[in-house]
Amino acid sequence: MRRRYAACVVRIRRLFVLVSSSLGIFGTGCGAGGALPPDTVRLEHGERSDVDRFLPLRDGVVYEYDTRSAFGRPGTMTIQIENADATHVEMAFGGRQESLVMSAKGARFADGGYLLKSPLSLDNSWDGRYGVVHVVERDVEITVPAGHFVGCIRTEENNRSQTAMTTLSVYCPQVGLVLLDVKSKTTRETAVLRRFGPRVDSLVGESPALAED
Repeated sequence: MRRRYAACVVRIRRLFVLVSSSLGIFGTGCGAGGALPPDTVRLEHGERSDVDRFLPLRDGVVYEYDTRSAFGRPGTMTIQIENADATHVEMAFGGRQESLVMSAKGARFADGGYLLKSPLSLDNSWDGRYGVVHVVERDVEITVPAGHFVGCIRTEENNRSQTAMTTLSVYCPQVGLVLLDVKSKTTRETAVLRRFGPRVDSLVGESPALAED
């Protein structure tokens, strides 16, 4: 009788281990224990890092933003993208030009500091242009004049020299920067994306008239 009882207990324990393993309780199988860690990045074809997804700086693309100055005056800002080569990007805006170096680590300013650095997880931070940048929110949903976007990220940069100044930026997949909000104790400047797309050449589509005999 005792032998049958002991054998039954052994079978129950084995069954419990089998079921627990299949549910992932012990870190195996297809349950929660076998899930990928939250900072795991699944790259799409051709992506060097997840930064490429949120900062797709394609050659010839133009971004137009509605801006509001520190004095509340509305305006516009245009950024034109030019790919010098596979890893170097030029951004022209307001009579200025910024150079970025793209790599598997992210997008770095040529003269120092990262604009975005992989992985774009909530626990990541990096040295930016003016201070330390943090990813403060993921899966952001936002509506701007250019459209409604989901799955975006929000970053925050605190200025080293002006500790009261903070820059909030929102980047959306396959779009890029859609919102920029720079504020201090006394001032605030914003830029929201109005439209983006390939640069329009006024000569495209026009052809010279054929000469008559």
